[in-house]
Amino acid sequence: MTTKYPVDSTAHTCCRGIGRHARDCTTPSEVVGARCDGEPPQQEGGTMTALTTPDNATTWRDFAEQLPPHVIQRFERHELLTELHGPLAFPGEDPTEVIRKDRQMLFEEARNQVSFAHVALPAAATGCADLWNDDGDGNWSRVVDGRSRSTGPLSVSIGGVQSADGSVRWWVTAYAKDDEVTPEQIREYAVMLTDTADEFERLTT
Repeated sequence: MTTKYPVDSTAHTCCRGIGRHARDCTTPSEVVGARCDGEPPQQEGGTMTALTTPDNATTWRDFAEQLPPHVIQRFERHELLTELHGPLAFPGEDPTEVIRKDRQMLFEEARNQVSFAHVALPAAATGCADLWNDDGDGNWSRVVDGRSRSTGPLSVSIGGVQSADGSVRWWVTAYAKDDEVTPEQIREYAVMLTDTADEFERLTT
């Protein structure tokens, strides 16, 4: 599924803000690159910051510099939705505890995703993918979305499962809603099916 929501994935280590400084951050926003301990802004080409490891991380935002933008965006939106609606979904629980448990879940999820951050999306993907998941036997994979074509209630799309080694097993899904179609839409759909078949053949041969 192609996302229309842009995301600024800049990670501010001073306050763990993503995209912008957190509201309670004491670092002046105009001092780009300044550190919270009073040291001057770092110049480009300086010493690289060590990557966060599972041993010294405390929240999912500690992994932000190692996560791809589409994963950061997913976590940000999930976190916001939980803060807005999580307590309403669990009226019998302490709202603070609901949010705490959800943030812990995101932290554990981010820790898993970092291990596969080096695996690039396939060229045929539309720029979005599900999170990496374990099948229970130690085999990790994620669902990726390819191109989708549609006319009226008729659609056909390409998707696949990407393994940790980067390989992808592709498939095609054709779908028709229970709505009326016109002869012209059927002709357009026939062309879309042919184009999808050609693309699918290129991906699988």
